[in-house]
Amino acid sequence: MSCSGGILQRRREDARAGTLAAAYHDGLAVLPGWQTPPRAEADEARWHDRLKALVAYREAGNDWPRHKAVITVWELSLNGGSMGWVTTAVMPTRLFPFFWLGQARVWTQVHWLDGQHEYLQEDYGPDWPAAEELRDGYFVTSHPRTHLDFRFDATAVTGPDCDRLWAELEHGVEPYNRNT
Repeated sequence: MSCSGGILQRRREDARAGTLAAAYHDGLAVLPGWQTPPRAEADEARWHDRLKALVAYREAGNDWPRHKAVITVWELSLNGGSMGWVTTAVMPTRLFPFFWLGQARVWTQVHWLDGQHEYLQEDYGPDWPAAEELRDGYFVTSHPRTHLDFRFDATAVTGPDCDRLWAELEHGVEPYNRNT
């Protein structure tokens, strides 16, 4: 910690305890945000604010929120015609014997318009080629009829449509576990 940081912290503590001289208090008042609450207090207040926002969000009839950067749905099309969707999820993985070293894994699953679902596929890092393809607006996978690799156009599905499709498509449920 820098010398001035230590002095400022000590002055904050003195102000909270009510022992800071008025001259110091007036001088420090020109610094924006100098009298911040203790970290634990700020964290507690932020937690309660987020809880209130979540309660209001759920009471408005919304489903549980998800982090949009790690769970996505992409529409797959070929020559302008919709073919299906690919769902993606980032999941943390712990590897034996180094369980403390967490590593994220990207999993993709293709869902065709005719109701067929492919098996989950892991997108291996560090390059994550499937994630890179999706960012670039396409996805390479086997065509459901010919079983040859095709480059499908991929468009991100957003908002309520993303949430609806995510629930309907059931990312992560393997074909042999589906009731179809």
